[in-house]
Amino acid sequence: MCAQAAYEAADRALNADYKKTREYMRTFDADLPARLKGAEKALLTAQRIWIKYRDAQCSLEGFTARGGTMEGLLITSCLEAMTRSRSESLRIIFEQN
Repeated sequence: MCAQAAYEAADRALNADYKKTREYMRTFDADLPARLKGAEKALLTAQRIWIKYRDAQCSLEGFTARGGTMEGLLITSCLEAMTRSRSESLRIIFEQN
């Protein structure tokens, strides 16, 4: 339960950081000529791919305890760690300016 709560907190933080990054990308796009726009779309594409990668990676990590009582904990702990890392990566984008 603690691991799940930690993951949910990390996911809430990620959602907040993603929203700020998306707003930043919209602002970034607004200052570009039409032929150079695409920052917001690039973020959306990257986020969708990252979610698939995160889920696959954490599923892989769960295999070390496949079918056992630790499998869920390993997966949830991985989800939390990767989600916190992604939040940090997104914050770097919108805090750099």
